[in-house]
Amino acid sequence: MKNTFKCFKIISAALLFLTVTSCQKEEVSPEPQTGAVIEEQATEPNQIELGEQLENPYSVANMQKALLSLKKSKKHSEAAKGKKIKATHLYIKFEPKTEKELDLLKQDSTLILYDYPLDRNITKQGDSYHDPSVPKNRPTPQYTAVTVDKALPSGVKHQVLEKLYIPDEDGDATASKNSDEA
Repeated sequence: MKNTFKCFKIISAALLFLTVTSCQKEEVSPEPQTGAVIEEQATEPNQIELGEQLENPYSVANMQKALLSLKKSKKHSEAAKGKKIKATHLYIKFEPKTEKELDLLKQDSTLILYDYPLDRNITKQGDSYHDPSVPKNRPTPQYTAVTVDKALPSGVKHQVLEKLYIPDEDGDATASKNSDEA
């Protein structure tokens, strides 16, 4: 058990390092990079502007790659032996059509909602974001990550964008007991 916890701490530290180093400021060129997804956005004062799609370090696929790397490592192969990565959380996009549906989401105090996608580079900080594909008179989509067994508010359209593995900092594996293998 101690080796398992140590293994997951190493994976978490490696992913945290990758996340922090990938978030360093870079010069923004006037032309988008090849393959970059840049949205046309109305320039309103204090409006968040988004850039390219980012790779999620907590995706089950990325965590499986990290575990495979540990299994190949002579130093950590024993600790990683027999371990499997299971989805503990889901990255979800809610699509409220009315203010009433948005209020329904906000009533659930356990949901931490963001009005911008969490897996996109922010090229300009601001106070708010409104998805340019959604009419101004409708609420913008809301993004969150929830445990796989979380009951979601009914009546609001949503989609699972990605299955995530977020290690429990306390080393308690109960978060993944009820989850399906990804």
